[in-house]
Amino acid sequence: MGGHGKPVPPKELHPVRLEEAAVPITFRKSIRILPGVRLNINKRSWSITSGGGKGPRHTTSSTGRRTTSMDLPGPFGWRKTTTKRRSR
Repeated sequence: MGGHGKPVPPKELHPVRLEEAAVPITFRKSIRILPGVRLNINKRSWSITSGGGKGPRHTTSSTGRRTTSMDLPGPFGWRKTTTKRRSR
């Protein structure tokens, strides 16, 4: 119903192509293995995160990426990421 008076006809339905209806599926799981240490698993890699609390957080990924991050006062944060270079 459209408020007062006559009912509003339903909107015309348009056929949807399968490509447009596809929803991307993601996988991510985070497991606490020790106090302050997490194992993070996703579709393509895994990583270990340690620290946090009131100090910096260190993350090492199976892809060679190493990240150090830290929360700062208010809505701020700091992050530095380095990637291991592939050997030729």
